[in-house]
Amino acid sequence: MAWLMDEGALLLVGASDAALPDAGAIAPSGDGASGDIRALSWADGQGQGFVALVTMDNVATLRPDQVEVVKDGAVVAVLAIKRLQLDQQAALKRLAALPGPALGQVWDFLAASLEATTGSADRAQRMSAVLAALLRGASKSDGFIELAGLADDGGMLFEGWSFRLGAGLHDVIVDADHLVRWQGAVGTFARTDLPPAAQAIVCYARGEGRFDAQKMQRVHYRTPEGFRHLTVVEKRWQLAPDKCIPHLREKLGRVSTDAAAMRKLKRACRPRFQGVETVSSFAQPVRASVDLAVTAADAGLFLSGWMLDPRRLIVRVVLRGTDGSYTRIDDQWGRVLRPDVVESHRQDATLAPALSPAASTQRHGFAVFVPRPNAGRAAVAYWLELVLEDETCAFLPFATVESSQDGVADRLLSCLNPRDPAARAIVERHLAPISTAVLRHAAHRAEPVDAVAIGAPRPGDETPRLSIVIAAPDGIDELDINLACLAGEPAAAMAELIVVTGDDQGGDPSGRLDHYARFYGFSGRLATLPGAVGRHQALEHGAGLARGEALLFLSPDVLPRGAGWLGALVRNFRLAERAGLVSPTLLYEDDSIRFAGLPMSEVAPDMPMPASPGRYAGYARRWVEGAAPSEVLAGTSECCLVPRRLFERVGGFARDLASGPHQDVELGMRLRAAGRHCVWVPSVTLYAVDPAQRSTLPPHGAEIARMVDEWSFARTWERRRQRAAAPEEAAE
Repeated sequence: MAWLMDEGALLLVGASDAALPDAGAIAPSGDGASGDIRALSWADGQGQGFVALVTMDNVATLRPDQVEVVKDGAVVAVLAIKRLQLDQQAALKRLAALPGPALGQVWDFLAASLEATTGSADRAQRMSAVLAALLRGASKSDGFIELAGLADDGGMLFEGWSFRLGAGLHDVIVDADHLVRWQGAVGTFARTDLPPAAQAIVCYARGEGRFDAQKMQRVHYRTPEGFRHLTVVEKRWQLAPDKCIPHLREKLGRVSTDAAAMRKLKRACRPRFQGVETVSSFAQPVRASVDLAVTAADAGLFLSGWMLDPRRLIVRVVLRGTDGSYTRIDDQWGRVLRPDVVESHRQDATLAPALSPAASTQRHGFAVFVPRPNAGRAAVAYWLELVLEDETCAFLPFATVESSQDGVADRLLSCLNPRDPAARAIVERHLAPISTAVLRHAAHRAEPVDAVAIGAPRPGDETPRLSIVIAAPDGIDELDINLACLAGEPAAAMAELIVVTGDDQGGDPSGRLDHYARFYGFSGRLATLPGAVGRHQALEHGAGLARGEALLFLSPDVLPRGAGWLGALVRNFRLAERAGLVSPTLLYEDDSIRFAGLPMSEVAPDMPMPASPGRYAGYARRWVEGAAPSEVLAGTSECCLVPRRLFERVGGFARDLASGPHQDVELGMRLRAAGRHCVWVPSVTLYAVDPAQRSTLPPHGAEIARMVDEWSFARTWERRRQRAAAPEEAAE
């Protein structure tokens, strides 16, 4: 028989002389494969029985006289479909008559087909109805449920009696307004009022999905002979949610079952978190603390802290939340060295006897990232459960900080020691995912705290052709030198000047900078950002304030060797085909190379991730003398010319990089993906010195930030490089 589920699916039940393939294609009457088939076969004594699901467009047009099943390009079976049924009862009647083992396999096959159903709510509803009807028709009565309830932890408790449901772990199928498959731990106990072959049972079950306890009618389970069920008696005792676990706890002393089921029952009965920290008063030699907990709404949670468990009594550490979330973390966290924690507990009366002399060399710290895309979207409180073998547990509530709070990125990047051999693995698995999410939040564009006019007012409403954006995170004390050099550059005469600095320099720099600008004939604005400012962050804000058609990003540490350099950059930009950015050669004071672009002709398809945008760093200048302008992987943001609207269109600088060595390469890849080129002009040379490394991070935090950047940039390197190369590949 064949049941027409809908216009795109057909359920087949039949017999064959050989097993059908698990999956294949359908070729109706040899007209070419036009559908898919999934099948399950079983031995039925005289051949093979089978059930199959056929999916194809407009399946009702199928010519049923000869349907070919194709596997790996060959016809492996030919099906003769006698009739298409519109009513599911024929299929159910045929399937319900199957022997127990085959029926169980068929039910699993249909359940898997339901889980794989996507894009059709009606089909999923029909398949779910078939599963429920099949189970209700094939399952045989085996006892009754006299007491039931949904516990406040989301589990289900039921009690009654049965002939065949024995002690242990069982998959149970709750039949309410829909079917819910959970795993239950069953225990048996003595009762004198039951039939001779029956036994009293109590079951605690948990799983995915929810149902209305008032609508529960049956609980199905499997036996070697097939499906059986317990019927919920009409006048059952309905337990309130807060009464289920106390009732199970009272029963636990009378219950017999195997070790695995007993552990599950004890776990359900263990004390619940009452909002009170109990680790510090725990009778066992176990102590723990969470030093930092960060939530990012689009990523998850990160925890770092320590747990002293010298006797290894803890068998499980679970992260729980008031939103019902449950995640075991001790099987995935990264362990770090924390000798400070050990030494601070050497005098603890409970812990000291258990701490060995070698305890300081063991890994008692931890760091763990728990992916939860919806974390932080609601007011959720979290705690850790430290669980012992006997299901005794201690509770450790902790406060979380949101990724948007000031200083969170610095705290994250300072929570690991880069000298720890495990640091890189922990960064890549746990710290980098949350750090990049925090950096993205912190880098969202915002208006500067202060942006004031400097210099002589520009006549009328004249829009500048060029905006010179200078990132001065270390302050403007020596910026008069840069303005003096720019004043001697003809192409900068009518440029708008944008200077961006941080507000942690002390005093008000606007007066001095206004004086410098007026003296050298510039006009523009000074933007002051809160706290310590990174160079790329300052450039991004400066670009947002600029009005010029083009942007010149310029570092205060870059100084010209003579006049005419800016005009040469502008000319080369205009001459280069599809130019999106141009940069000069940067030299150290001894005329050795600081930046010389990496030509795209040298960027091989299998090239490893670059650590910088250029090449020849430290080589003598003669290595690039006489070279012609060329397309390169990236320019340098220390000195580059880029159209303002193009910079905005590609999204500016990356938001998920902590320090900046990869920022220029990232920008170059974005420009290339937009169909533009980065151009290096070797003949234009300027001097540049290495600026003092300015960071709010301690030295070890800067090293961790570098590891985070490498992880973050590596994730996009291949994808964006391939995307940038796609137009050329298509042309070939």
